[in-house]
Amino acid sequence: MKMKSGMEQAVSVLLLLSRLPVQSSLTSEAISQRLRVSPSYLKKLMRTLVQAGLAESIPGTKGGFTLTKPLTDIALYDVYQAVEGRGSMYQGKGL
Repeated sequence: MKMKSGMEQAVSVLLLLSRLPVQSSLTSEAISQRLRVSPSYLKKLMRTLVQAGLAESIPGTKGGFTLTKPLTDIALYDVYQAVEGRGSMYQGKGL
């Protein structure tokens, strides 16, 4: 099964956020620069991760994004569902 680039980028975002010191956040601009993606695309991806409860948006001039829980508590399937949706992983007709 081949996954879309959004999945890879979402995992990369979560890894970046997991490396932050406690009580720290990372701006969408900083994340988009590190991943070399457009700021508008990154904002859409971050909205998806926030809606899925994997990341949290912290408002304000010193705000940004942080994880909602430790990375060890986030399953790869959680990320897949956030990015690809809650539909079936498989495109086949079933059994």
